Amino acid sequence: MEPASKYTSLILLVSALVTIVLLIQRVAKRRAESRAADGEEQAEAHALQPQARPPAESVVGSDIPGASPPADRLARIRAAHGEPTAPRVLSKPVRTAPPVGSSPPAPPALRSERVTAVLRRQVPVRDEPPRSWLGGLPMMPDAVEWPRGVNEQYPERGEIPLHFLAQIACEDLPAEMWVGLGPRTGWLLFFINPNHFSGEGKGLHRVIYTRKLGSERRPPFDCGPVHDKVHTGGSYNWLDKDDIPAFWRRWPIDIVPMPNALTLHEENGSTWKSASPDNLSEVLYADVPHSKTEFASPMPRIRPLTFGQAQTAVESLAKSLRFKVRSPIDDKARELLLADGGHQHLIAELGAGLERLREIAPDDRGEGQARRLAFLEAAVPEYRSMDAAKLLESIETRHAQWLAWREKLAEGCDQITAMLGKSDADAPLQEDYWQQLTATFEGKHFDHLELRHSRIRAGDFPVSLMSPRETIELKPPQGMDQIAIEYYLDPARRHLLPADWAAAQEPAWRALYNNRPHRMGGYHDGVQSEPIEDPAFGQMLLMQIATDDAMDWCWGDGGVYFFWIRPEHLEACDFSGVEVWLECH
Repeated sequence: MEPASKYTSLILLVSALVTIVLLIQRVAKRRAESRAADGEEQAEAHALQPQARPPAESVVGSDIPGASPPADRLARIRAAHGEPTAPRVLSKPVRTAPPVGSSPPAPPALRSERVTAVLRRQVPVRDEPPRSWLGGLPMMPDAVEWPRGVNEQYPERGEIPLHFLAQIACEDLPAEMWVGLGPRTGWLLFFINPNHFSGEGKGLHRVIYTRKLGSERRPPFDCGPVHDKVHTGGSYNWLDKDDIPAFWRRWPIDIVPMPNALTLHEENGSTWKSASPDNLSEVLYADVPHSKTEFASPMPRIRPLTFGQAQTAVESLAKSLRFKVRSPIDDKARELLLADGGHQHLIAELGAGLERLREIAPDDRGEGQARRLAFLEAAVPEYRSMDAAKLLESIETRHAQWLAWREKLAEGCDQITAMLGKSDADAPLQEDYWQQLTATFEGKHFDHLELRHSRIRAGDFPVSLMSPRETIELKPPQGMDQIAIEYYLDPARRHLLPADWAAAQEPAWRALYNNRPHRMGGYHDGVQSEPIEDPAFGQMLLMQIATDDAMDWCWGDGGVYFFWIRPEHLEACDFSGVEVWLECH
């Protein structure tokens, strides 16, 4: 080997060794930084670890009389089951399970829960600071971070804020619930990602326990809408995706203790059990009107309540008037009419229809039949005198007149919109003002013509000449029923609602979707499963959140979210391992 080659090989070898040493040092440094970060994160979680429910014995040094430090108690429980003693990091929840090969923890009292708590929406709402509520904004200390998680359907989005579901005052929970386990001071806050097909995965839900009540916290700026228009959700079709809010309406609730008892059902030789008695709303809202369905019948119509809402109504009417309409004559109908004998066939069909209508007694004719009769009596003589080409030209002329009529009305809407825009959009709109606006368009209609081919029409000539009537009506904007609920829940705006509207709606708001309430503790109201009576089942129902029309909640296809927790974690007030099931149709 030449000397130059030897030197080159030696240099390459030394360079490789230096590279390996530097790589080892870099890996060691990263591991040290990771251990340091883990230690800081665990220390932070340890500092935020919620207090445990006071046991019978008294331990010196706790700020709760008779309570052991939560970290010590949790460590003792986990050591008994072979789990890691380090506290869980609240920002990274994990599922918990018994060690492989071990028996599940023995819960002698799990299936002997005697009390459950039903979360009853206040109807009517009491104008007082709520202790517990569904939706709205959470009240948690500033030091508590808004929970985030990764939606595995969209991992490229990274950790995104979860949506707030409910806040529960633990002091109001029955003492016997969960066989005495869990906190009875502080608040439980529930979060979920509703824009997922199940909500069950890691990072899609979170439960926070806080001993202090903070100020109202709005969602972070990057919190998306409560409904992404991909998965099932509430009635948000009237809104563009960017206009859908990042939080649900707030509805105060009362915590109603009830016996944890099963109801046996029998029908057509089949039997099954449920956690709720039949017509539970009758029990929850005794002595007040309630509906057995979630919708009032008939649904009361709500007018615009502000100038801005009235402006939206007029703008919507103008938009509909300018909407492109289809051609008055389809190609197949034109072809058949221009064919040999087509014109005679059409006139014969119109004449036969005229005779059939004349045979109906005047008192027995419906409004549509009377209008069709008047049209045919004028049209048959006129169109008989025309050839096919002239008849087509007459239809198209009438169509052009209809379009001009629509545009003239749309221009009138533009003028009204400009006038309404001079007022404050949030200024209350009086009833008589709305009546004046609707009267502007009352009685306006136009009868236009259409020539259509029908594949299913009986007879030798499958072509119909129709005279549909377009009637103009100024309607309240879409979503007014949902907007009105927001007004109902807001004491400052409730007076703007019509006096009889709330009374007509309240019975429907007291109904339960498929008789399933929101509840904590006890048996669950399964959709695809029956209540779990197996004493070996090692979880307790922390919370169930049901589909609720009043809240505009729809989980899957009318389903329910179930939050489950292991009893030893509930006793330690450790909610980092809560699991969620979604059951729906």
